[in-house]
Amino acid sequence: MSMPLAKKIQGFVFCLIFLIVTGSSWTWNVLDKAEIQMINTCLEFEDKILDEKFKPSKQAEAMLIFLKMLKHSYYLNPLAILGMILLDPCTPPFILSMSASCSEIRWNGLVILIPLLETYICFCFFYIGTTGIVHNFFVGISSLLNYFQLLDRKILETATTIGGESCLQRYRMIQLIEKIMNAFLMEKVAPSLVCGMPLLQIVLQYVTITMYGGIAMPVFLMFPMTMVNAIVNNILIFTLASWVFNSSVKSLKKLEMRILQCTRRSVIRKQLKSCGRLKIKFGSNFIDSGTPLVIQDFCFNQTMSLILISEGKQI
Repeated sequence: MSMPLAKKIQGFVFCLIFLIVTGSSWTWNVLDKAEIQMINTCLEFEDKILDEKFKPSKQAEAMLIFLKMLKHSYYLNPLAILGMILLDPCTPPFILSMSASCSEIRWNGLVILIPLLETYICFCFFYIGTTGIVHNFFVGISSLLNYFQLLDRKILETATTIGGESCLQRYRMIQLIEKIMNAFLMEKVAPSLVCGMPLLQIVLQYVTITMYGGIAMPVFLMFPMTMVNAIVNNILIFTLASWVFNSSVKSLKKLEMRILQCTRRSVIRKQLKSCGRLKIKFGSNFIDSGTPLVIQDFCFNQTMSLILISEGKQI
């Protein structure tokens, strides 16, 4: 007996979510310290530069709102999966769906341990797999933008050669944090999100638009809710990641103008020229200001193509 298309796509959505969180956290080296090293570096740097007058920026507040949306996903998604399995044991891609007699399962005896085990595994996936995404990628981007905000304020306040050198030193410290951050993010976390989240958005948009009648309502509600998280991630997070590059360019220009006003020493000018622009990298590429627009254009085009193809097959 063949599985309905709605069931197949439903199973594909869960497989894709598990692949994203696994790809962003998988490591062969159990002693890899890059993740915690990045966090400790940021904390140590913040101890030196933060003061009581600091007020979080608008992008930091937007990130906090998004993180509050995500913080309940750690336990709500596994519980929702448990409810789906209890309502329909044939729900793919879970273990009981592989049984030919899954529709005849009754929840008495030891069989109840199987959905409980899968719920525990799902909880581990979401709790461990999203640690690097949330605490390193999301919070790391917000931290870099706040560092540039503090640097720009210090540049405007300085009027001496020593102040210019201090601003230059602070920029180089931010650049060092960016290098440590990219050493961890560019190999696993960023590629998983850049490749996986747009694909997840495409599938969820297709399911939400075309399959609201083919999936039972309690289960169907998971898909538009997850779609909102995917869209916000692809717009908000990638936009903030592109601002890291833009903010570094603006800070370098302000720093250059301030140093030219304060001093003519060639050593400081050479140090300024050695400062590069900061980027959030994935592989050999990086996230720029056009990345979020390109991703959304790709997602909506592919969603419409899938809808037209499915409608054409029905005709």
